Amino acid sequence: MKRDPRLIEFSREHHSALKLGLLIKNSDDLPLLIKEIKKAKGMLLNHFAEEETDLLSIMNEMNSPNLVAQFESDHKQLRAYLHQSELALDDVKAFGALLTSHSRFEEKELFQAIQAYWAETETGNQ
Repeated sequence: MKRDPRLIEFSREHHSALKLGLLIKNSDDLPLLIKEIKKAKGMLLNHFAEEETDLLSIMNEMNSPNLVAQFESDHKQLRAYLHQSELALDDVKAFGALLTSHSRFEEKELFQAIQAYWAETETGNQ
């Protein structure tokens, strides 16, 4: 399914998150990884806030409690990592794995469900 224009910017940001996740997966250079996470922190926190503002009400309209629960849980865990003052390599690896799986969840499950909902409700309203 082609990405709805209302979700394209989120998808672009997911691409950046996936690149960071891949770097984390493939490197054990903790100082480098911490530096890259700090560089991405502002973008990620803004991304989470924008998704919550723009998408959470839609997910609630869809009556998809499992999607909402995963979305909110992942954002909470990712924020917790980003707000830790110090991260060990194990923490960084866990953060990278969660960032990757969360981005894939949104792209493959959440956004597909939202687009299907929009298609159904917008067709029904015409």
